[in-house]
Amino acid sequence: MTVAYYISQLESLFNGQPWLDETLLKKTGSLTSEQAFQRPYPPVHSAAEILAHLIAWRQVLIKRLEGNYDYQIQMQSAQDWPSLEQLQALGWNTLQQELISNQTRLIELLSQQSDEVLAIPYNDQGHTFEYLINGIIQHDLYHLGQIGLVISMLHSRHL
Repeated sequence: MTVAYYISQLESLFNGQPWLDETLLKKTGSLTSEQAFQRPYPPVHSAAEILAHLIAWRQVLIKRLEGNYDYQIQMQSAQDWPSLEQLQALGWNTLQQELISNQTRLIELLSQQSDEVLAIPYNDQGHTFEYLINGIIQHDLYHLGQIGLVISMLHSRHL
């Protein structure tokens, strides 16, 4: 694969025309602020929480592309899953703008790379940037599906 291929995948999933006919912007843009912060059932994350989590992990790739190979997120931490209260204080529009800024920066950084970056290890375990980029795309898809389920659950509660 090439960097251009991964850029096209990220752009398609973000706001393109993927085969699955859903994008991050389309799905999150369909939500009101009230819906975004609503948990359909107590143990289920809200769409806003899922989106913040998705942004946090995309930020890992951004930081590593910027050369900060030590940047990490502790799983299940407040950085990984900010609280609903923190996100409500931030606001849904701001969170959506963070997603757009995150995408812009990610594509900007990838566009500056040659295909050789894909083979470069970014950690002591030998994981390469190609592995991380693939992981981010898979993570985005997984959580896009979760956001869709949250929306479906919210709608079914109001029928």
